[in-house]
Amino acid sequence: MVAGVRMALLAGTFALVLSPAWTQPPPPPVYSDKALEQFAILQDGGPLLVPVTIQGKTHSFILDTGASCTAYDKALAPLLGAPTGRGRVLLATGVEMADQYAAPDAAVGKLPLPKGQMVYVTDLSKARAVGGLDVRGVLGMDFLRHYVVELDHGRGLVTFRQLARPQSGASVPLFMHQGVPWASVCLPGGQREPFMIDTGELGYSSGSLRTGLVKALEAEGKLAPEGGESKFAGAGKRSTVRHHARLEALTFGPVEQRRLLFSWPAQCNTLGLNFWARQVTTFDFPNGMVYLGPPVEHALADEPDRSGLHFLKLGRCLVVQSVDPGSPAARAGLRAEDVLLDVGGAPLDRGSLVPIRTLLSENGKTVPLRVRRGLATFAVSLRLEGWWDKAPPP
Repeated sequence: MVAGVRMALLAGTFALVLSPAWTQPPPPPVYSDKALEQFAILQDGGPLLVPVTIQGKTHSFILDTGASCTAYDKALAPLLGAPTGRGRVLLATGVEMADQYAAPDAAVGKLPLPKGQMVYVTDLSKARAVGGLDVRGVLGMDFLRHYVVELDHGRGLVTFRQLARPQSGASVPLFMHQGVPWASVCLPGGQREPFMIDTGELGYSSGSLRTGLVKALEAEGKLAPEGGESKFAGAGKRSTVRHHARLEALTFGPVEQRRLLFSWPAQCNTLGLNFWARQVTTFDFPNGMVYLGPPVEHALADEPDRSGLHFLKLGRCLVVQSVDPGSPAARAGLRAEDVLLDVGGAPLDRGSLVPIRTLLSENGKTVPLRVRRGLATFAVSLRLEGWWDKAPPP
């Protein structure tokens, strides 16, 4: 889901950095070009959506490697029969208690979802409000772990395979913990940290950093704050506040990437969809490997919001949730509960809201807005800039 919403405490994760499982040689690779199923995906930074069919009707589910189990939106609960109990599950909102149901007859295209296990029901209304898309479920690792999953944002495709393709790219070992995949990442100075592979994490950044690591990197001058606070819809009427910073360098496998944007606070490190979308990425879950293929042209860069404007899709309306003090949006007089009728000409009534948020992160750009407040309609313009260094203290 949106970056920063997942706040899972995964006990024992950091001890795995030195586990013997890290040093065992991988099995000899076996390759194939055969595709079992393939779907078009958004290329604008929006979530990985795949079609799941249940009782003859197809719904959009988020392909989320950071979710241990498949979950259905509460609106689909009547299709699942009677609940069998409650259990703890790692979902986009973290580790939560959720109603359990016996897995129904359902399929991802031609691929059947596993039977004989539990699925969960959760409220995805916040995900719909934040993303602007009609998301009705989460496709988790209970299904994904059986397949090779290839992400190609350059071509706008996700492909499910039984075996990885030849020449898929540089390989990096994965390991499973708490039902989700992780990998070892090298930070500045040679320090190694485990990062959760989380394709359900979206937002302005490449992922999240655990709070203790942020403090250590800042003390060493290897993490530089950048951007204002980002507010995301949380449970009920609460919001999650996130901060952002540039990491000096990060090495994943043979590739070093510099000045990636990360967010915090978080209780574990993650690499989100922005990170994986920059190249053709192949997750070989059955064999515990990820392959980094060629880079994708025109991949989205990590850029923080420069408007100070936070909004949700409520029905057919784009409603301002909050405005950061001292930001361009605040200087333009915008406030909570204003309704955005036009943002730089971008379509507001259909599709992902990610392109609008990307537009509002372009440094130096002036974006015209048309706004409704009560019965009045007015126009303002936002001059996007790094306003956070100039903002008055709260």
